[in-house]
Amino acid sequence: MLVAMINQNPSADLMTRILLDESLAEAIVRVNANDAISLPERGSIDMLVLGAMTPEQLDKDLQSLRLNFDFIQTPVLVCGPRDIQSIVTAFSYGAADYIDEGASRYEITARIRKARSNRAMHLSQIQQHLGLLERFSGMQQVNELLRQESLTDPVTGLSNRRFFDLVLKQQWSDCARNSLPISLIMIDIDFFKRYNDTYGHLAGDDALRKVARGLQSAVQRPLDLVSRYGGEEFAIILPHTNPRGAEIVAQNIQEVIRDLHITHEDSEVAPHLTVSQGISTFVPTPRLEAKNIIKSADQSLYAAKASGRDQFVWSNALSENATTAS
Repeated sequence: MLVAMINQNPSADLMTRILLDESLAEAIVRVNANDAISLPERGSIDMLVLGAMTPEQLDKDLQSLRLNFDFIQTPVLVCGPRDIQSIVTAFSYGAADYIDEGASRYEITARIRKARSNRAMHLSQIQQHLGLLERFSGMQQVNELLRQESLTDPVTGLSNRRFFDLVLKQQWSDCARNSLPISLIMIDIDFFKRYNDTYGHLAGDDALRKVARGLQSAVQRPLDLVSRYGGEEFAIILPHTNPRGAEIVAQNIQEVIRDLHITHEDSEVAPHLTVSQGISTFVPTPRLEAKNIIKSADQSLYAAKASGRDQFVWSNALSENATTAS
């Protein structure tokens, strides 16, 4: 693993020794933020370690780095003094972690390993779906996606809407070919505009990231795709999944999000953040298109919100005549 060490400070020096001593990095390059974006090996950097100087300088450095690096594929670990403004700034730009200068060697090692593990898990999921796209669409489309680096949402690290559309199309074709069910869950954070108005957009972005991690923990299989659909809305594609299987996932999601205990004092549903979900299951036929399951899941989501939120509603369209229940 190639690590770029940016802005040396005592915490960054300790991380350098740990990375080498624990064999967590094969090589380390030391640069400042401006030089990092022009490194010849920029495309090969696997992790960024950024020494926080002042909150103002940290903001400038992260802004510069974010324009040139995908913080999901190249996670950034910020290290520095325990300063609230610096911590908030780091996470608002999508840093993987903030390690304060008082952390022990064992804690730092654990945090580095966790960041490596999260990156590996994310890249593995992307490769799974790229393999599926390659199988059905050929390498030209896959290479175009990689060239444009348009796979992930920069705030949450989830797959973005464009990648969702491509995967749904291919999974739909696969299920049609094999006469298998496919389920889709559309998820909306309840009263999220009020959350942003009450707590601010930085807190809103942090809540989106926590919800995204919660959603990922609620699915189990490699080909289940969790995406940010737009704004406060998420979508989960569940190939080869019948209505009962989709319902189990939705139940897990409700529990996971409640267990996050994200305070939301301006919600009309609960004193914490909640989600509404719309579920639809189809066995694709030649007369149906992938957009049908999106429309059906959207209608179920609308019904869940109209019925009081913090719940899920599903429609079971295992034939071309859909039925709904809640």
